[in-house]
Amino acid sequence: ISAAGTPSRAFPEPDARSIGLMTLPGFAEGDPVAELWDRHSRSVLPESKATCAVLEAVAEILQQQRIAPSPTAVFAATLSSMERAAEATPVEQTVAMLTVLATALEHAPPAPVLSRLPACAKVLMSAGRAAQESPRALQGVVRCIGLLVSTLRAAPSEQAVMDSWEHCGKPFTALSNLCADGRPKVRKQAAAAVAETLRALRDTPAAVPAGRAFAEVAVKSLRAPGKAARELHDMHGTSGAKQAEIRAQACAAESLFVLETLKRIIGELREPAAGEVAGAVVGLLDLAEPMLTQHACDVLVLLFAQTGATATAAAANAAAVAVASGGFGVAPAQPYRNPAAAATAAAAIAPLASAAAAEAARRPTLAVSLTRAHAAAVRRLHELDPADLGARAVPTACHELVKMLNAVHEGVAMEAAGCLSMLVTRCVDANMVREGIKAVAAARAEGREAPARPPPAIGVATALRQSLGFRYRAAWPVALPVVATAFDRLGAAGGPILGGCLEALGEMGAHAEGLQCRTQLSATLGAAVRALGPEQVLAVLPLRLEEGIDAEIAAKRALGDGVGDDGMDEDGNETVTVMNAELDEHGGNIAGKDGARLWLPPLLRPTPRGA
Repeated sequence: ISAAGTPSRAFPEPDARSIGLMTLPGFAEGDPVAELWDRHSRSVLPESKATCAVLEAVAEILQQQRIAPSPTAVFAATLSSMERAAEATPVEQTVAMLTVLATALEHAPPAPVLSRLPACAKVLMSAGRAAQESPRALQGVVRCIGLLVSTLRAAPSEQAVMDSWEHCGKPFTALSNLCADGRPKVRKQAAAAVAETLRALRDTPAAVPAGRAFAEVAVKSLRAPGKAARELHDMHGTSGAKQAEIRAQACAAESLFVLETLKRIIGELREPAAGEVAGAVVGLLDLAEPMLTQHACDVLVLLFAQTGATATAAAANAAAVAVASGGFGVAPAQPYRNPAAAATAAAAIAPLASAAAAEAARRPTLAVSLTRAHAAAVRRLHELDPADLGARAVPTACHELVKMLNAVHEGVAMEAAGCLSMLVTRCVDANMVREGIKAVAAARAEGREAPARPPPAIGVATALRQSLGFRYRAAWPVALPVVATAFDRLGAAGGPILGGCLEALGEMGAHAEGLQCRTQLSATLGAAVRALGPEQVLAVLPLRLEEGIDAEIAAKRALGDGVGDDGMDEDGNETVTVMNAELDEHGGNIAGKDGARLWLPPLLRPTPRGA
């Protein structure tokens, strides 16, 4: 290869048939460089011809200098050629050399690449500046920079990593900026390169500066739409309004591009970079733009879902969790704590809940996404700080989700119910249950029905009790399975905590025949019987056989059915018996909630023998 960066010899342009019969001299079959040549030799495109020409020139140089063909040798030869290349090098030739260099970087051993890292970074930055108007060449530069920075994972020491990062900082920042480029292919290539690089650097000292570099670019782009919207709002007159509107649209488009990249790499960002990005993403909710809100929710769900680097810390924490009796996860004596990550999750909860409530009626699809992100943030906060912030956030979130059960759109109500079940299953732990039982016992000892300052478990139970109220009657079909989940989760410990829910189920059972959710009601009562046992259920919901008969006689007498004081009709026949309760026109007991609970015995039958 000449100093101008072009092949030093003229090469013919044979047709595709003759090209397919040729082989790259000196390279063994199966070598990645030989495979690259073979792949391009079958094409008649100008880029493929240029790539084959570069490979053949490199092979000829290696033969002349008696150097064994290998990816390392190809890397050195191509890099030397690019160092001497003139600025007027044709685009096809630049693309070809970048294609060859990328293959060599991908397959060469890390040591020789690291030894030439400063020179390679300089060459690629220069090539990137020269290729700003050529998307194909820019794609090649982006791919090479990603592969080059990824080799830091193989550096011999942490100090070597940080020393090499000094030469990689600017190229990686340039890579991050291209994630918001308006050209789709360049943008997608940059996003893939950033994601690959951050995954490669995950367990190295360079992970922190790399995440910080991308976070700075992302935060700047994500905050631009809000600033542009404020400028547009403050604009007076029509002289500059059009330009302000164009700027706002451009900023929104760039934010969408950055959000797409964040979906791929948000789990690789560490604190405080993750918190800064999350704060900027949450700030997009204030704009109430459907596209921005949807993509922001997707990013936040992934952030709180333990992916990438965050999953490593979560796995370490989960390994330290012991399982106590009753199936509750008990936090270890010294659990894994990340105050910065907990603060990030806590800061996102209130804006997500507010946005979900605002969108419930007008944009149900967005409300579903916001509700899901809200529950994910609460769950993540509880995982990071189960004793303090997480425990306090769970009951508040449950009350917010219960309100969503009354949403006009069924999908929103179903999502809220699913999130409620998830929080009950994942966040109500043994410590919360113990505190709840102690608080109930102390309140009863003082003659009060409920604790003056309800602990988190009681707050969750209160929210579930509200979901069974008449105000939420339209949502009972989705609320009842959540209560059943709570009984299954708490087991025998649910008696003192879920007593209010059991009483509400008793009131509903008196009118079960007139309800459309009879199946869900029976399943929930069955879950209560399985969890608490017949004895505890009957203690809260006694059958009231004698009292029920008296109430039914009084109800019939009030209806004027000719019932005497002794419960006999005019002919001396008994009108109300234990096995023959009187029903009203809706199928419910005529005495209402005061009638005998004859619907309860069938639910007690499936209990184990001797219970």
